[in-house]
Amino acid sequence: SLQYTTDPDKIIPSAQRDSLNAICVLLRKQTGSQMAVVVLPAIDLKEYDDAREFANKLFNTWKLGEKGKDNGILLLLLTSKAQREITFEVGYGLEEYLPDGLCKLIQTKLMIPKMKGGDYGGGLIAGASEIQRILMGKSEMANEYIKEQEEEDKEAMNFLLYSSLIGGFFMWLFAWRPIGKVLKNKHLNSYQRYIKLKSKNASLGCLYLFFISPLLPIAILLLFYIRSLKKKELRKIACEKCGKNDLMFNMCDNTTKEPYCTFYCPNCTHIHKEKLDSETALSLGYVYAERTRSYSSDDSDDSYSSSRSYSSSYSSSSSSSGGSYGGGSSGGGGSSTKF
Repeated sequence: SLQYTTDPDKIIPSAQRDSLNAICVLLRKQTGSQMAVVVLPAIDLKEYDDAREFANKLFNTWKLGEKGKDNGILLLLLTSKAQREITFEVGYGLEEYLPDGLCKLIQTKLMIPKMKGGDYGGGLIAGASEIQRILMGKSEMANEYIKEQEEEDKEAMNFLLYSSLIGGFFMWLFAWRPIGKVLKNKHLNSYQRYIKLKSKNASLGCLYLFFISPLLPIAILLLFYIRSLKKKELRKIACEKCGKNDLMFNMCDNTTKEPYCTFYCPNCTHIHKEKLDSETALSLGYVYAERTRSYSSDDSDDSYSSSRSYSSSYSSSSSSSGGSYGGGSSGGGGSSTKF
């Protein structure tokens, strides 16, 4: 008969090995899934980082599961005091039915309590039997796990919904609202409109969205939109001396009695000084006083030349292991628990 349980050091009794083999044979007949059980005292940690790496390499060397279906699962038990651990390695095709969280639950609730008392075989039988029930669609543990996951997903969706509403409010309050006021204000000239759009309040709402990861793309798009508005306003401004429309924003100084911003014309080198109202001066909140800048034709409106900083152990080719398998593979799904 096929041997699905590999226990070279005879750590578990032969009767329990027979029971594990019987479970694996029945599972293969009923579902086509291929399960193998390996029991070892320890692995060579100089060759493998941990039990998960060993299990993954062993799984893919044996090619557990049917080719194209990848419906294999490996149960690896290490029993030495220093490495005592139970590991599941799950094929691609079974990850839907045996997600990592459910694998962990089987280990902690069904297997480890028995294994801590020295009943390694009993723990393996309990885990293998539960896997069989899950793949047959008869597992109460799996049903409870699914319900819990659905509840957690529901709570997560509610959190995202409320977070989105709060984020949207702050976006309106600190981004859309101030931008709208600036664009609708007919009393502002082009210089003043550009300066107000540049003030940090116009982009503050975007920062709130950055803290809500699902809204991050909206925050990024909004920041780009604000940036495009600033560039659009800057292009509207014509130099009062030569009439050219390629002015560049230079600097702001809100430390003087009459705060101002300056704009530079690279065509005639004329500098325009625009006085700031107190609200805009406070809104800008930073100082560019007494700073110089070099200009070139490809300078952007927000670039500065100043120094401002923004902030082998067990042979996996053993012919005595696991019967004949069908060419499956694993992508690393499963779980591992030390005890």
